[in-house]
Amino acid sequence: MIPPTAALRSPLHRISAHHSVPPRTSSRLGRRTPSPASSKRVPPSIPARLRSAPSRTLSTGATTTSPSNLTCQVAASFSPKQKPYEPAAMSFNFNPYNRVKIEGNSHGAGNGSAVGGVRSYEERKKARPDTGQDAFFVSRIGGSGGVAMGVADGVGGYSHYGIDSADFSHTLCENMALLAHNSTKPGGELHPRTLLHNGYQQLLEGDEVRGGASTACVGTVRPDGVLMVANLGDSGFLILRHGKVHYFSTPQTHAFNTPYQLSVVPTEVLDQSRLFGGDFLCDLPKDAQVTSHNLENGDVVVFATDGVWDNLFPSQVLQIVCQEMLEAGGWALGPPNNNNTNTTTFSSSTATTPHSPKSGEQDGTGLQSIIAKAIAGKAKSASLNRHVDGPFAKEVRRVLPGEEFRGGKRDDICVVVGVVVRAV
Repeated sequence: MIPPTAALRSPLHRISAHHSVPPRTSSRLGRRTPSPASSKRVPPSIPARLRSAPSRTLSTGATTTSPSNLTCQVAASFSPKQKPYEPAAMSFNFNPYNRVKIEGNSHGAGNGSAVGGVRSYEERKKARPDTGQDAFFVSRIGGSGGVAMGVADGVGGYSHYGIDSADFSHTLCENMALLAHNSTKPGGELHPRTLLHNGYQQLLEGDEVRGGASTACVGTVRPDGVLMVANLGDSGFLILRHGKVHYFSTPQTHAFNTPYQLSVVPTEVLDQSRLFGGDFLCDLPKDAQVTSHNLENGDVVVFATDGVWDNLFPSQVLQIVCQEMLEAGGWALGPPNNNNTNTTTFSSSTATTPHSPKSGEQDGTGLQSIIAKAIAGKAKSASLNRHVDGPFAKEVRRVLPGEEFRGGKRDDICVVVGVVVRAV
């Protein structure tokens, strides 16, 4: 058994991307003390009134009311780090009008469902999509016309204790998907931090998940185009507008490679860790940073786990999206501006009727699916590249001078893409 402090301080011994990367840690000295050892699970509960917690909501974009009748076309793509990327098999295309199937299904490739039912661990493991410890969800928000989406990344450090954090991240996402689908909030008024709070609360109250931890980046889009995001940890999102990065979220970390995380710690694991003088991180949904954004026709929103952000810079994601949007006719080059560079405009209603030869017209997918697959594919290639340093490698050398970490970072990859179009 590896003590929590050893897991935190273990150095990076890696020359190339073919070597393994130490998992992100879940424990840290000096962190808030969890519940007494007599309790079954920690934390035992989340405050019932989440709104009463002090928080700050950031806002971007215009302060005027967002235009109405906007829709967000959503797709996802993913790749576990142990397997090669197979775009056709490792993608999900969201259809808000499909009947949500609860029993025996999960949000996987080729399935219109966005949630799964309560099952045993083996049943859950077999039914969930092949995303590794990453997870995602997409769901309509009741009958409001809004949509909820998000990603979660299970913390690998729990594997030292024989705990599968994938069970935690997938169950959390399934809880949030079902809650969003059953929401009765008028006008899609579902706060993402409330959704995260309730999904986590359900996980704590149930006995299905033995333990684990996960980051989470959860967003809700109202029909009037208002996007609200609650981001906890080092998953994140960006908004692309007019061929530029309009917004990019900031990761939340306690220390290098130690992100904010929701957790469930079994009593026996907690007792073992206390023998070494440490405890586990137990962040709460109220710790998530909440931002609000007024989306516009033609915006592209990208939610992704750190398997993407550790291997691709925001500028690289922008380049990928620009290429696909221009090829499909989603964006069009406008006249040069004062800096003698071309501007971009958006051709509306192309998210579901793209014109690119590879647009997926035959399999019923849209532009959002093309973009999701392109980002996942590029991130996968970068993670296996031993010669080109990505964001993670550069951060390692900045934080830990002398460490010989080169190339990309092998990790699970999960990306959810939304293309905003005006409803016709």
